[in-house]
Amino acid sequence: MRKSTLVLLLGILMVLLGVVVPALAGVTGKIRGTVRDQETDEPLAGVNVIISQRWIGDELADLPAPMGAATDENGEFIILNVPPGTYNVTAQM
Repeated sequence: MRKSTLVLLLGILMVLLGVVVPALAGVTGKIRGTVRDQETDEPLAGVNVIISQRWIGDELADLPAPMGAATDENGEFIILNVPPGTYNVTAQM
């Protein structure tokens, strides 16, 4: 194979990867927050924050697998890779 043909093929491959890979990556976000005691307003560590249901129109649907995180010593949590939507968020000690 000639060098010019190889360079052309590599150039086409780079363009295709630049277009296809971002399209396959999808769009996700995160849910972050702080859990505090209702009476004392102190941050609560070790609380499990879970999303297991999503609103679709006027109906609540179960997720295929719940997503969640535990709060740190400052009561803060982050749930990553959450698809766009409206969710019910629950917290359990």
